[in-house]
Amino acid sequence: MYAVTGGGKDRMKRLGDVLAGLRPQIPESLLAGEGWDRLVARVGGLPASAACGFELRLGAPEPSADFSLAVGPEPVAKYYIARGERADPASPEAWLKGYLTGETGTGGWIEGLLLGYDLVDDSGECLADLPPAVNLRLAPTHRLRQDGVTPELLGTALAHAVGHGDGRRERKAVGRAFDALPSGASIVFAAVAPDRPKTVKLVISKIPAADAGAFAARLGWTGSVPAISELLYGMRDVSSGFMVSIDLTAEGALPGLGLEIYPEYTSDSRDDGTLLTTWLRTTARDWRDLTDRLVSMKLCLPAKARGLLSWPKRTRVFGETGVYGLYMGINHVKIIVDGEDLSAKAYAGLQLLPIAR
Repeated sequence: MYAVTGGGKDRMKRLGDVLAGLRPQIPESLLAGEGWDRLVARVGGLPASAACGFELRLGAPEPSADFSLAVGPEPVAKYYIARGERADPASPEAWLKGYLTGETGTGGWIEGLLLGYDLVDDSGECLADLPPAVNLRLAPTHRLRQDGVTPELLGTALAHAVGHGDGRRERKAVGRAFDALPSGASIVFAAVAPDRPKTVKLVISKIPAADAGAFAARLGWTGSVPAISELLYGMRDVSSGFMVSIDLTAEGALPGLGLEIYPEYTSDSRDDGTLLTTWLRTTARDWRDLTDRLVSMKLCLPAKARGLLSWPKRTRVFGETGVYGLYMGINHVKIIVDGEDLSAKAYAGLQLLPIAR
């Protein structure tokens, strides 16, 4: 238990105030110094959200992170609706306002939306203040090819969400993925970034481990198919499941293929809902074996591993406006296969909810 104090009547309303109050709980090996300052400068003025995420590079010595914000109930929705009302009707801000107010016609098949703020690229270079990427979480009833959202609907929505025009190339990219999906596989997330025109990221579940590499190859991925099978086979004793993350254009897959790996903590690894809430279900003990494996593979620095295992926690925050429950957890790690190179990231979540006022 610890206290959040100072800041006056607006305390806990801005994301920067929340992050400042929670700073002692963030492992310094994961996020500190210039990385912390960069994060607060970029997102500190946004409204406080009940849930947010951190993308952590496990093999990079710099303690920095990219950031994601859940766009849900008040006050976050109110903030983005107000911005959209002042924006150009063809702008991404106007599309987001339309999504939140039910004007886009996407309410039936989009279950949730995350805004992703990229602060450092994979080479460690700082990025400019880019507009956020948009990550759409598809509703469970619309994830399968035979009864789900169509490539036309999804591609158009992604393009409009970031101002990429009519969405023709996005629709073609999504259509390629739909045509290549194995039977029973489902698209869980679809994302697009303003600075990556015509590129769509898809996260796909329920692909058998033996078929993951072949699926990527059908999309034009040029990496080693046997290497994917070997990697997944080698993780089977420390992992309960995985999803495939792939970047696509209308011409095919880009080089980096992501394998989102979940720890060995549940037998229900084929259930998307279970995997997507791993960060709410697991403790440090559940992550130890998988983290140790990443260290032995030289994909995670020992200091980052220690920080990762100290991330999960439950505690209370005593603030000027009331008492809050804090939950921090790790959802998955992603191993990126790019030619012969491997790298790893961890995706951690933070949830702060009022208990009493």
